[in-house]
Order: sequence, then C-alpha cells, then structure tokens
Amino acid sequence: MFQNVAKTVSLENTYTGSKSSNWTENRDNIKQHDYNRSFNPLLGVNITWNKGISSSLRYNWTETGTVTKFPTASKSRTQQKNLQVSASYTMKTGFKIPIPVWPFKNKRFKNSTTLAMTFNYSTSRTENESDGQFYETNFTNTWSIKPSLDYTFSNTVTGGMHFEYGANKSKTIDSNYQEFGIRVNITIRG
Repeated sequence: MFQNVAKTVSLENTYTGSKSSNWTENRDNIKQHDYNRSFNPLLGVNITWNKGISSSLRYNWTETGTVTKFPTASKSRTQQKNLQVSASYTMKTGFKIPIPVWPFKNKRFKNSTTLAMTFNYSTSRTENESDGQFYETNFTNTWSIKPSLDYTFSNTVTGGMHFEYGANKSKTIDSNYQEFGIRVNITIRG
C-alpha cells in the first residue's frame, strides 16, 4: 500500500495493566483496590519515506485509580493522554580541505546535518466519584512544538541547537514558555 512513497512502515500497540488489593484479617475483608491500565502506545506509526524523511506518530493513554471500601466508600481516577508527532531529515555531506600541507593534506571530513520537528500534546484529568458520577477535581493541558538541528562535523565534533515553544494550562495556572539551547560536544581521546 505504501511501497511507492515509503521504504518501511510499522505499527505499534502495547497494553499493560496491574491491580493490587489491601485487606485486613482475610481476603474477604478488602479495604482498597488500586489499579493501573495503560496503552503505551494505543497507536504508534513509524514511517521511513523514500526521500530520507523519517516520521512517527504515537498516541498513549493511561488510567490509574483507587477504589476505597473502608472506612468510607470512595472512588478516584486519573486519565492521561499524550500525542507526539515527529519528523526528521538527515543530509550527509563531506568536504576535502584544499590545503596541501600536513596535517591537512588530503584530509576529508564526513559530516551530516539532521533537521527535526516534534509536536507534543498531553492532557491529565483527575476525577472523584460522588453519587454514582465522576466529577473533575483537577486538569492539566500541555502542548509544545520543538524544531531542532543537529550537526556532526567529524567523528569527534558534534553539536546542535533547538528552540521550543509551549503552553501549560490547569485550573490554577495558565502560562507559556520558550526555550533555546545550543550544545557542542568535542570528544578527546588519549
């Protein structure tokens, strides 16, 4: 189906779950249940396109909860959802230093540049049960977009830069943020 536009396509789906119970004296006298169920990812798609572009999409869903029976009956749960979409493109190039003396004579450098873009969106919602219905007690929404550039100058010198812009929103806070970073790595072998 994708053979004309993509080299590889893969799909992912993973489910994990757990449950624990607390009781007093015997197993029939349960005080509390704790549970966790998670699709990480619920849907994951990885594509390597024919032109050298790689992309991925991951949607994760997790729910954790507590059911208390003693001393008072109550239920609470937290649902978290996360969407991440990313794409990257790597250009491999090289050059020869045009200086005909040692140590540069006939020296060839192989370098590569990777351009990437990542988008994240996540939500978290906490609810407590009252009269048979769940009511929201807290929520958090977060999103960010992050373009980046990574450069490999040689086997010993690498570097990169990124810029990230995002926003956080909850019942008590509404804020935006920006981040910019530059890094250089030099490997010294002795």
